[in-house]
Amino acid sequence: MIYYKKFNTIRYIFILLVFIGFTANLMAQKKRQRNETVQRQRNETVQRQRNETVQAVDLKVQDENGIVLTDVQLVIGESEAYIQPDESGLFSFNALPSASVKISAKGYESRILTIKSIVGKSTLTLKKPKLFATSDDLISLPYLTISKRRTTGADVVIKGEQLEKYQGTDLRNAFTGLASSLDIREINGSPGVNVMERYTTGAEKIDIQLRGRSPIFIIDGIPTEITDMPLDPSEIEDVTIVKDIVSKAMYGPAGADGIIYIKTKRGKSNERIIDVNFEKGVSFVDRMPTWTNGSDYARLNNMARTNSGMSPLYSDAAISNYEVNDGYNLFQPNNNFRSMMFKNTMDYNRANVSTSGGNEQIHYFGYLGYSGESDLFKIGSAANYNRLVSRANLDIRITNDLKVKFGIYGAISLNNSPNYTDGKALQTFESAFQDANTTPPIEFPVYANNSADLDKPWYGVTSNYGSNPIGGLVGKGFFYETGRTGSTNIAFDYDLSKLLKGLSSETYLGFNVFNQVRLGKVENYAAYTVKKDTTKAGIDPILYPSGRDTTIFTKVHDGVDQADLSKLTDFYYQRFVVYEKLNHEMNIGKTNIQNSLIYSAIKMSR
Repeated sequence: MIYYKKFNTIRYIFILLVFIGFTANLMAQKKRQRNETVQRQRNETVQRQRNETVQAVDLKVQDENGIVLTDVQLVIGESEAYIQPDESGLFSFNALPSASVKISAKGYESRILTIKSIVGKSTLTLKKPKLFATSDDLISLPYLTISKRRTTGADVVIKGEQLEKYQGTDLRNAFTGLASSLDIREINGSPGVNVMERYTTGAEKIDIQLRGRSPIFIIDGIPTEITDMPLDPSEIEDVTIVKDIVSKAMYGPAGADGIIYIKTKRGKSNERIIDVNFEKGVSFVDRMPTWTNGSDYARLNNMARTNSGMSPLYSDAAISNYEVNDGYNLFQPNNNFRSMMFKNTMDYNRANVSTSGGNEQIHYFGYLGYSGESDLFKIGSAANYNRLVSRANLDIRITNDLKVKFGIYGAISLNNSPNYTDGKALQTFESAFQDANTTPPIEFPVYANNSADLDKPWYGVTSNYGSNPIGGLVGKGFFYETGRTGSTNIAFDYDLSKLLKGLSSETYLGFNVFNQVRLGKVENYAAYTVKKDTTKAGIDPILYPSGRDTTIFTKVHDGVDQADLSKLTDFYYQRFVVYEKLNHEMNIGKTNIQNSLIYSAIKMSR
């Protein structure tokens, strides 16, 4: 069990409940007084809407200098209607007086008004914000969101749209080249992600370094590993690469090596969006080691022996036989493991649907996405990775002073692969590639015996190389791995300006859990060494001209079959996060001052 900070769970929950209860009691009386008022206002609104008549609006939008803007978007209600101006920039439409309208233009501050407030007006002015002071210039940091204009740090913000350009199931690769000092190194090309990468020494598929250090990931306030909570780019609003010492200080020593802060999408007022996306493509291998063939291997071996004062091992006749490139020849095999074991492409699929929107009271975002890709293996059991992700974010304004934010996330991943090793190794591809890369192409034939009389073939090995890469992929069984992830969080945002101007409070609780189970069969192939009986006179030990009748097969190990599936690995973890933040913001002239008091606690068990 790992503790980021020791604390008594029961005691803390008790304190938290007391705090919430105390705050609720302060607001309870006022809330009761408002109930009748709110209900009366609702009744009055309904009655007023029944009595309303449609109003005509003729309006032009201009800047502060009186220049008419034509590239303006006008949205009535929650995307109930999009109004386009004519060539002169005039908007002409009809709407109920109580309806809301959002007016926006690139480079200007948006305005949300009621139709009643603009009826009879001929112009409306949009103001240009100060440099780096728009809503698009907000930087999400741990415990803080700040305008780019007000920060001196070197933090980099990456929008979700930039990440969507990368085709793949591993989000980490999408960061490549998007931020200075962030180095992404793909160690192997196996598909998908695996939570055990971070808990198995030397098993990382992708290495991420931020200024030479390993950063931590924080997703919607929960510090986690990106392999623990795999995300699709389409559900991400933005990512902040926190590398500046001032920004990292907000998170304390845990963020000393840098932070990758991920914020998922949430709904916005007067913006109803339904997005449907489907992609299908192919990933190509752009770099693969070039391995020498059998005849060149024999020539280079002879050259090395000659340079060392030794006699050549392979005759010209033997080298000529290797040039046939027959991996099934018992005595002069020439195996091209690259072409026999691996493909040059991986199929890729991605499909998702999302919806978002909201009004002054409620914001919502919902997402459902699928992504999958095949593996590079050409032979053996089916190898692929598939993932299904769902997310729902909901923001509700309870009162003018209280806002509650909910977040729910769930994902299931399925990984199928040949069982190349003992069934518990993390990376099948890496192990198979290592054997194919280090085994000489002329060391042994693929099969020592592939007679139709055998239930399964005998695979060739030698005393120096006891693992047959082809046999490992085909004859050592398979596994399928299922990962299940769940996460939920809730935050209470209190506006305490009535107690002290600029004072606010945020109470956050987050919990996520993960379970990964691997089931499969741990089998083995029958392995034999193949040797020519050279005791007979006149037999060339290199060319072996006398044929198969003098072949000697020596068993190295028997084949092993497993009737039923067995549990190979079972990994579980859970993480609980809670923090309380008091924030005070004030302006003195042109100077903005923010002060925060934060208590946080994190507990993880696995």
